[in-house]
Amino acid sequence: MDTPTLLFQLNRKECMSLQHPSQKFVQLQFVMLGVAFLFGIMFFIKTSFAFFLLFVFYALAFSLVFEGLAHYSRQEMLPFIEQVIRALFIVIFATILYF
Repeated sequence: MDTPTLLFQLNRKECMSLQHPSQKFVQLQFVMLGVAFLFGIMFFIKTSFAFFLLFVFYALAFSLVFEGLAHYSRQEMLPFIEQVIRALFIVIFATILYF
């Protein structure tokens, strides 16, 4: 194997292992969407436990916050602020409606 081919393969492997800093926030966003989905299913199974619905809204709010943090790590301030404000509205209104 000649040297340029070897260097190309090494650089390609290094690039494949690098991740954008916002990728962990995107993964957390999808995890929180999954958590919200599970709490939603539990709420439909046992509707007498209304706190499951509150947890659904909180998980959705956290999902929006993580999406906003992904924008923040890419230096996109306007989408970050929008997502955080949406999350705050969801938390405030869900808490007011629950209590």
